[in-house]
Amino acid sequence: LQDPGDRLIRLASGGRSWEEISPKCTPEQRKIIEELVLYKSVPSVRRVIFLAVPHRGAKMAQYFQVRLIARLIKLPGGLVKNVSKIMEPIVGKQNVASRIQANIRTGLDELSPKDHTLRAIQTLPLRADVPIHSIIGNHKKDTPGGSDGIVEYSSSHLDQVRSELVVQSGHSVQMHPAAIYEVRRILLEHLKEENICEAAAPDPIPPLSIPKSGRRIEDTPCSIP
Repeated sequence: LQDPGDRLIRLASGGRSWEEISPKCTPEQRKIIEELVLYKSVPSVRRVIFLAVPHRGAKMAQYFQVRLIARLIKLPGGLVKNVSKIMEPIVGKQNVASRIQANIRTGLDELSPKDHTLRAIQTLPLRADVPIHSIIGNHKKDTPGGSDGIVEYSSSHLDQVRSELVVQSGHSVQMHPAAIYEVRRILLEHLKEENICEAAAPDPIPPLSIPKSGRRIEDTPCSIP
């Protein structure tokens, strides 16, 4: 959903453009950099559903116990080697050794709200032509706010979504009946808007077994059940 251009390169190199850095790269370095930080959005993606996504990280990633576990993670040698190749033309060969540890992040590192990579990605806009839907868990009640036990509502919420459903659920919100029913509703809406299926939709499944139907905000009504 993002087209970063060379914005990530500029953030990592102190403002230098890809045009300045590219001539200093070998073909192998150029290929790795283009794949990792000069990527383009996928045009075939026409609609997106986010379920319990930590767009702005999770505070739990900063807990002492989690940081202790992160130190036990050993990164594969191939990854370290590739990052070294990327960093050399961006920060200079003499600075690679000092910067390498700070720039190779584990999945736990990148969940921290203070992580530089996560913050950089947040500056990239999402494509405006793709409808986005969010399904978010709140383990206390089905209203905006709180947390699903792992990710805070403030991290999962996006202003530009077509619809947002908050379900009384933990982090595994995708297993909740209300979330499953909402995904079905969104997919049927997609079929209608994309003119994929002109046949009448089947009768809606009555949500009688859903203990908490959840509350949807910023929703666009759809005539298809």
